[in-house]
Amino acid sequence: MTRITITSKDAERIAERIAGLIGKDGLQRIRRKAVNEEGATIRKGMKVAAPALYGTTAAALQIQGRAASPGSDNPEYRLRMARNFPVGKLRASLRKVTRGGELTINPPHQGAQRFGAVERVGRAFKLLAVGTLRARFLGGVSTRARLAFADPDDGGLAELAALRRRAEKNLPKTVAAKITEHLKRRRR
Repeated sequence: MTRITITSKDAERIAERIAGLIGKDGLQRIRRKAVNEEGATIRKGMKVAAPALYGTTAAALQIQGRAASPGSDNPEYRLRMARNFPVGKLRASLRKVTRGGELTINPPHQGAQRFGAVERVGRAFKLLAVGTLRARFLGGVSTRARLAFADPDDGGLAELAALRRRAEKNLPKTVAAKITEHLKRRRR
């Protein structure tokens, strides 16, 4: 599993400006709740968008989020996703097996790959022995999880980069809303 960490300097800046009105513990709680809310939004958006981007199911990608724990000085929402998934979990339209035993996989996030001599063993694919190469099982399709949220120029996926940018943009607004909510509760 690969980890993606969500934090924000903007949320910290806003919280520091309001430090005089709200105590330190209140600010930590506000920052933690804002980071967790935006992280959960990214996780939910990713569970919707990622299966189409990778050509598999959400279960195969194993998308998991871990909220920032109470009491942490620097709240972080951690998002994890599988580094790869089995070729058998790739949508059938994206993997073609000919009668001659040739396998072609074409995941949407990568280029096509061809394997000359394969045999289906249950859900897995086994590469047959050729020349000096011994028979072995075919590995998984890489998700490039470390680069998934990067800009497309840097090797990331455009839809996931858009999710990240939207969260970066919304985080200061979420912190401001949480501060307003906290002050309203205090006035009562």
